[in-house]
Amino acid sequence: MHYAPTETLTDLSSTMPPEMWLEQYAASEYGQYHAQQPLRYSRWSYDREQMLAELGPDVHPLEHMAVAERTLRGLRQFDASDRWSPSESYISSVQALTHELGECAHPALIEICGKVVGDIPYGQKTDEDRRAEAKVWRTMFTTHYPEAPDYLADRLEALVTHQEDSYTHHALEVAHSTGFLRTGLRAGRVALRERAAGTAASERLEKLGRMAVTVTSTVAPKIQQYTADFAYVDAVWAKAEPLYTRIQEELA
Repeated sequence: MHYAPTETLTDLSSTMPPEMWLEQYAASEYGQYHAQQPLRYSRWSYDREQMLAELGPDVHPLEHMAVAERTLRGLRQFDASDRWSPSESYISSVQALTHELGECAHPALIEICGKVVGDIPYGQKTDEDRRAEAKVWRTMFTTHYPEAPDYLADRLEALVTHQEDSYTHHALEVAHSTGFLRTGLRAGRVALRERAAGTAASERLEKLGRMAVTVTSTVAPKIQQYTADFAYVDAVWAKAEPLYTRIQEELA
């Protein structure tokens, strides 16, 4: 797939800063519907407002993208490589702020695209689901960002659908995994705190404990590998490791 030189994004980045991509989608009918879809980590869901208050914006269908972009900015800031040109930084931020558009499950998309998939739990997405999600993503992108050039849409789609093997794609995956770790740790912190306080056992606390153990144990091996290449992740893991150990020892 051919992309135009990234330097041609200079004008677009000056008129459409990264945060505006998510703001524009969130204000639309589709974005507002998407914002009310089930929270992420649905297999461990409990009261929506309480879950948001305890686990933070990463569990929200749209706010998760802003969390991913903030993590990515931290990763870029501490990256000693020379791979982050202004244009590549811009592209990576826009990807982070639009990467979940394919999970919009607005009823109109069933007629337009044939199928919607929503947020499928980790490890359960099929090839058919990926194709359907990619179709919804492209439909949402061209609908909400008609001013975006085709070559940018192509590049972003390649990153979102994991068709591009590049340093930028790798960094985006690292940022996503880092957010995954932090949310699992946050669930564990709540569960450990309430256990220490003598809070009575409940379905919610059981879910928090299982979520903490499952999420952190799944992502920790990846994070440990990333520490060698990304100073930001190394710092995150150094701070997280004691809590990770407690979660595995006390909640598993």
